[in-house]
Amino acid sequence: MWHKPHGLKLQFLPLASIIIYQQIELEVSQKLADVYIKTMLGGNVKNIREDLHLDILTKTEQEIFNLIIRGKSNKEIGDTLHVSINTVKSHVSRIFTKLDVNNRTELILFALGIS
Repeated sequence: MWHKPHGLKLQFLPLASIIIYQQIELEVSQKLADVYIKTMLGGNVKNIREDLHLDILTKTEQEIFNLIIRGKSNKEIGDTLHVSINTVKSHVSRIFTKLDVNNRTELILFALGIS
């Protein structure tokens, strides 16, 4: 969700700046998720709740879900599955929609049973 920086006059902010700001916010969210998995869980997914019903995800989406909660970036996922980053992004978007989350942080909280 985009929040107007304090004191910023929105009517003078070019659309490109808003898009760049949202992209930075997305990347920060993704990095926070990565840092959380690597530091708090040490990449250890034993804390992931057992009762996840992921049957609404395709087999590929389930693979990508598991790679995301292990802290993998889109590039790392693409390299692992031998697909393009754009293909990974499409799958990630569908995963978010199906699981009703907005970003990687929320996905990890979902997987941990926190959300």
